[in-house]
Amino acid sequence: MDQDELRNAAQAAGLQAAERRVHLRFDAAAGPGAVEGALTEARSHFDGSRVRTFIPILVERRAADTLERIRAAREDGKGRRPGPAGGEG
Repeated sequence: MDQDELRNAAQAAGLQAAERRVHLRFDAAAGPGAVEGALTEARSHFDGSRVRTFIPILVERRAADTLERIRAAREDGKGRRPGPAGGEG
């Protein structure tokens, strides 16, 4: 195995570990489909990157940020009560 193959294997393993962590953290709150969508978007964001060393952690952070926003929006929507008539509240 040459250096490029080793780097690619290490990156693949790092991505798998990062994706597992994101799924464990967010599947229950956002759903596996939303988690996979956020991970797909995050991976595609870094597709053309020349420096690949930090891709797994960057993908994890980007996906987690997206999913945190989804979770916050859902919790915000659940916690709101309708205001009084007239639109104030």
